[in-house]
Amino acid sequence: MGTIAAAGPHSSARLQAPLGLAQRREALSAAKTYLGCVVYVSEAHNRALLSQLEAIAVEARGTALANLFVDAPYNRTAFTLVGAEVPPLAVLTYGWAHPEGRQLASLRRELGYFTGAAAGIWQGSPLPAASGASAQAGGSSGTPTGDAVPLPVAPCFGPLTAPARSGVCCVGASPWIVNYNVLLHAKDMAAAAAIARAVSERGGGLPAVQAMALRHEDGIEVACNLLDPAASPPEAVLAEVQRLAAAAGLQVGRAYRTNRLPAELAAAAAAAGL
Repeated sequence: MGTIAAAGPHSSARLQAPLGLAQRREALSAAKTYLGCVVYVSEAHNRALLSQLEAIAVEARGTALANLFVDAPYNRTAFTLVGAEVPPLAVLTYGWAHPEGRQLASLRRELGYFTGAAAGIWQGSPLPAASGASAQAGGSSGTPTGDAVPLPVAPCFGPLTAPARSGVCCVGASPWIVNYNVLLHAKDMAAAAAIARAVSERGGGLPAVQAMALRHEDGIEVACNLLDPAASPPEAVLAEVQRLAAAAGLQVGRAYRTNRLPAELAAAAAAAGL
């Protein structure tokens, strides 16, 4: 979940500069604040099901469906929702929702989310085969029976296990993250991974950029999280990937966003009367 702050119902959104948790919350309280959430569903080919889910999202009270992105190569669909309120949930928290400001990337590493990425076999799901059972709500352990698996990280709320069918839900609040992918017409995973590493802040590249290389039906994608699009906008990321790819003798294909920019989310919320 991401926060989008706007000075008025029809103004452009702005991302908050890096501050302490208390300072960021205080800064947001002075502005009209929307909460954005991207819900990923592991389905991209069942059009009837996706249409049904889209209708549910459109009719949901207190939220607006700002974007629908069908990602066929990865068999997933992203529903981008924006609203002003969040119902209580049993969750693993991150960002501003976590008492110590734990980052989403850190939580994902703890959960094993990136397992297999370096070898080009990333699947995004760390949960093993079903075993054990859901614990009692509130964090008690319970008796392992049924089709639930223990979590490698203790949740902030709710049971200590996750149903094998539905997995684990992570909810947090942070400045809105823009997902931006750049396709490389290449088969060399090591070369693509080196480019992803070099373009990321962690690898000494662009500020507020996270990146990883993922196999795609047309090659390999440099999949990026833009933590602050004002500091590193999509066009700057594309230019850097093109520079690095040229140096490695690789051809760059299309680049695209899978969700909306903060200003677009604020406009969608305002248009829905939120």
